[in-house]
Amino acid sequence: MTRPDRYSLQSFAANATSRAGCLWPDWPGDQVGRWLSVLHVAQGYGWTPAAAQRASIADVVLPLQTKEGNFGPPGSAGLDDSRIPSGNAFALRGLMDAYADTHESRYLEAARRLARYFESIAPAWETKRNGLLHEFYGHCLDGLAALWELGGDRWALDLARRLAAHAGRTPHTHHSLSLCRGLVNLLMFQGRGEERYLDDAEQTLVNHFFMNQFVTGGFGHRGLGQEVLGAKNWQGWEGRFGSENPGCCSMWGQWGLGQAARFIVTPAGDDILVNFYPAVDIDLPGRGVRLSLASDFPRMSQALIQIHCEKETSFTLGLRIPPWAESMEILRAGKPVSVRPSGRRVVMRGGWKAGETIEIRFKSSIRLLPWPAAKPEGFGVFDGPLCLGLPNSAADVDLSWAVLIDAAGRPRMGRKGKPELVEPSGRRTNALIPIAGDWQYPDVHNPRRWRVLFKQKAVPS
Repeated sequence: MTRPDRYSLQSFAANATSRAGCLWPDWPGDQVGRWLSVLHVAQGYGWTPAAAQRASIADVVLPLQTKEGNFGPPGSAGLDDSRIPSGNAFALRGLMDAYADTHESRYLEAARRLARYFESIAPAWETKRNGLLHEFYGHCLDGLAALWELGGDRWALDLARRLAAHAGRTPHTHHSLSLCRGLVNLLMFQGRGEERYLDDAEQTLVNHFFMNQFVTGGFGHRGLGQEVLGAKNWQGWEGRFGSENPGCCSMWGQWGLGQAARFIVTPAGDDILVNFYPAVDIDLPGRGVRLSLASDFPRMSQALIQIHCEKETSFTLGLRIPPWAESMEILRAGKPVSVRPSGRRVVMRGGWKAGETIEIRFKSSIRLLPWPAAKPEGFGVFDGPLCLGLPNSAADVDLSWAVLIDAAGRPRMGRKGKPELVEPSGRRTNALIPIAGDWQYPDVHNPRRWRVLFKQKAVPS
């Protein structure tokens, strides 16, 4: 967030007007909106320069909003260019995030004008994809919903509902996922209480999401094949940033981490639910309680929770049992606790004293998961929640490698307790490592390729 070589004030002005001088000039409002959303996350985590940076960006870009309400060249509202509503959709969300932080009317009024732009061009886009909503336009939905939630604009909610009625599967996955974020994001768990939403979120976070962070700290794209994934997938600029995409992905990676963090611990009535186990401090305003978590995240073989409160406090703590955990051992204040799961939770009730600790030990082992589940074409290898892969720095990943299994169908473990693999010529290796740790690989221009789907081969015991 302190990269003026990439994100100068002049670059925000260029993005707001579709001029040269920013990374995505053809997507007006995109950089502006994403950055305001990043600042929303940053301020929530105590980054003190956020307020001043937000104000300086607003002073530059808000006067550049066109009379039609959008960002970009004047008179561009009627153009048949999907990049214009795409960039402006992120601007709408960013303006509402800025309003949530500041309650300054200039952000709300700018968002209303921009939302009216989406209302005016809706007939050209809501059935653009063979009767379905065009996804480049459609990810304005969460901004419209925020305008209703924070501004009380009922018409914006009605427009979002009308647009959502035409939502469907579309050709461009990146934008389709943004669209789905506006429809069914992590609030599905909060709204319905179904653990499967957390399972999917954790799987995506600790494997796919982390794999797309690079040694620069930024995020980007990888080629995703079913058996072998990775390789360079540049996003323009002659590969100047390699597979990192600072024009959108690096900003949205920051935003995504911040949004995911909101669901680490969540209240549910009088209960406090611990959903994930990274190292984090969580304050629960109104309850006088603070939870400090320490763990070996993302592997999560163990975790420690410490309770901070001014006086003894009564509440129910619900600890999530991850689907990859074969069992959980829990110690409260150093003494074993009898684990009696309630559904997918271990529920702990009673009074809590300041400084009290809960130790959690997750038992899990190397396991093979068939993919696809119905008619397997291969098997993924997982260590707890982490997907293991064979990197091309250790072997030829284009060969058909197999996992050696014993008579019981369990992976055969070689040196250092790692699964053994064999390729058709008989060469063996035990070089599987978590794909989640690939951000430590120094070559952002040529990211590693990974074999992640394997055959099985039985060996005599």
